[in-house]
Amino acid sequence: MNSDFFDNWEKIRDNLYLAIEKIPTDPMYYDWKPNDEMRTTGELIYHIASAEEGWLYVLMGKDPQWHEKPDTITINGIKDYLKLRHQILEEYLYNLSEEQLDHEVEYTEDDSTHKIKISAIIFHLFHHEVHHTGALTTYMRMLHLE
Repeated sequence: MNSDFFDNWEKIRDNLYLAIEKIPTDPMYYDWKPNDEMRTTGELIYHIASAEEGWLYVLMGKDPQWHEKPDTITINGIKDYLKLRHQILEEYLYNLSEEQLDHEVEYTEDDSTHKIKISAIIFHLFHHEVHHTGALTTYMRMLHLE
């Protein structure tokens, strides 16, 4: 895949890590959410990592496994989970050939079978991370953690 694309994704990822490092370890911050219908700060970060894990299963020809944040995990545990998911996904993506990007993978979710191109998954993950990094930045402004 185009190295410029991955370079841009790496910049987005660096911004995500910089934002996360500004969050104090006090549970007041990572258990906070703007309203009852939204994710907490910790759940939002965990969701980014869990989505990468779920889509990596699909990329490997398996059905996705989506995980919710465990109640007992700390912000440091969430950071470690995110970094591990990023590392595993990056290793997989950097080893893809240009030809593999057009390959379709099939998976089952909610009793439905879906086909999707590997390139579409990659672009979805990029967009997903950008979207939730923006949401996290908004949370941090609301918490006065800029």
